[in-house]
Amino acid sequence: MCPVLSIVMADDHPVILMGLAAAIAQFPQHRVVAQAHDGRELMHVLAHIDCNVVVTDYNLGGEPAFDGMQLLARLRKQHPKLAIVVCTMVHNPALLRAMRQLGVAGIVSKNDDFVHVGHAVMAAARGVRCDSPRILEDTGLGSNERTVFERLSAREREVLRLYAGGMAVSDIALVLGSSVKTVSTQKTVALRKLGLAREIDLFQYARASGLTALG
Repeated sequence: MCPVLSIVMADDHPVILMGLAAAIAQFPQHRVVAQAHDGRELMHVLAHIDCNVVVTDYNLGGEPAFDGMQLLARLRKQHPKLAIVVCTMVHNPALLRAMRQLGVAGIVSKNDDFVHVGHAVMAAARGVRCDSPRILEDTGLGSNERTVFERLSAREREVLRLYAGGMAVSDIALVLGSSVKTVSTQKTVALRKLGLAREIDLFQYARASGLTALG
């Protein structure tokens, strides 16, 4: 008989938590022991309740330090043995790769059947990666995954590295001996190649992937 897996879930939408609970209930060996509605509450719950797997949204809202990549990094640091499954609407390839680099065991799209969360939980508990079909199909995170930076020119990489490190576009232009317009265009093109729609996504990706340490 398979051992019971205890699960803590986190999402800022009660209806999603209800859907996740119903899907997980289809697996007799899975047991939800607690729920949280934001990142800070999740960390508080984990400080008092033991579990095998955390199932969390990526964008929980609330404080930036307890959301997105910062939350995932905090989970890995404070609970290194805890398996993490992310259930999300995020389909950005660069952010999804960054989640993997942080050690997320499974990523499930909210556009897929939530039964995939149960499969991801089971796999995560065994130390096996498991992503839902939409994540694999829409983002190219299968076995033929390319290195993100293969898409960028050397100058585009350097512009992003400096920008993610906190340097203004005008300062980057001075350092690289280019015009502000050229650097701005290179930054925009690089973000588009990586599928990063917002600058906050770039900064979160940079922190997770070590982009600012490159070069």
